[in-house]
Amino acid sequence: MNHNICFVTNASFDRHATIKRAFGMCGPLTDLGHKVTICLEDSAANREMMAQLGGVSALWFRRGSLIDERNQKTRLVRAKMFDVIHVCGLGYRNALYRANDSRIVTVMDHVELESALTNAPLTRRMAQYLLEWWSLKHYSAHVVASDYLRTLWERRTASLRIHREVLYLPFAYEERLKEDLAFHRSRDGQAMFPGKRLLFYMGGFHKAYGCYDMLEAILRLRGTRKDFVAVLCGRGPEFTAVQEFVARHGLSDIVKTPGFVPQAELSRYLSAASVMISPLQDTVADRARCPSKLYEYMITDRPIVTCRIGENGRALGSSGFFYRPSDSDSLATALGKALSVDEAWRPSYRVEEHSWMARSRRYAAWLDGIRARSSEV
Repeated sequence: MNHNICFVTNASFDRHATIKRAFGMCGPLTDLGHKVTICLEDSAANREMMAQLGGVSALWFRRGSLIDERNQKTRLVRAKMFDVIHVCGLGYRNALYRANDSRIVTVMDHVELESALTNAPLTRRMAQYLLEWWSLKHYSAHVVASDYLRTLWERRTASLRIHREVLYLPFAYEERLKEDLAFHRSRDGQAMFPGKRLLFYMGGFHKAYGCYDMLEAILRLRGTRKDFVAVLCGRGPEFTAVQEFVARHGLSDIVKTPGFVPQAELSRYLSAASVMISPLQDTVADRARCPSKLYEYMITDRPIVTCRIGENGRALGSSGFFYRPSDSDSLATALGKALSVDEAWRPSYRVEEHSWMARSRRYAAWLDGIRARSSEV
């Protein structure tokens, strides 16, 4: 069965991770014979991403107020005849569409549990909590990026005594990135830091994301070995404080913080890296979310240091190098073990199961079932 799908997104690719689902799946879904459109903010980053896609249509909205953006999206989407409306990310700017036609599948994509973010203001957490329950009634189907969310959503729908289709569908990696890694490895290997092993992190600099755990662990690790450098890519509210920590503790020679790095440069770092770092905390928020970078780390076939929590523990299994959450000594030990593995070390997981094409096939089959059941009613 072929589907006419519209992904409705929020913000710009360089500012908001939820858009990754749309950009990751639109190409594979098009290759599988489906018609795909993305409703997205008119920004330079989004224009650049769309220019790399073939056969995918765009509906452009202007950046504006919450109500203005929601109205623009609603008007753009309702003007077309889509079979599937897939809203990428639960938020008030995206809380826009209700189809009275039962033949239209309305999908809400849940990538985290914002009501569980303890560092957020209480009013925002309460608003997100209400929005979570509202979405269960408002949308006929739900995609969840973690097993935790799948269990929670099934429990909540049962308490409401309503039926909702729920698909567990984590993030994934792009084949193009895999090709880029192979190119860089064949071209310059680990020439970025000759004679050194590279610890690599990419993500946001947030206290709740464990950026200071990483720094404390690197500080401890420096006392036992001198054969590594660490590159921590990304931006965030703690970025300046992280740089100050590095300078204050004399780590500038081994810790690099380049800030936001374009995809092409990220590919070079990934190809050169010896160990990947994905810090987590033992919180409901971290058990519920799906770190999108994990699957990009996995295609390197190199050790990944993280916690046995949520999707990271589920995806890595016995191949993960795990540390105790919020324990920088444990993290330093795990980093040391990962740095010491033989170059021939390889993980036991099947990375091809985590491609966007694999996710898209499962998604399309799920939609087939939903539409087939609705036509029987």
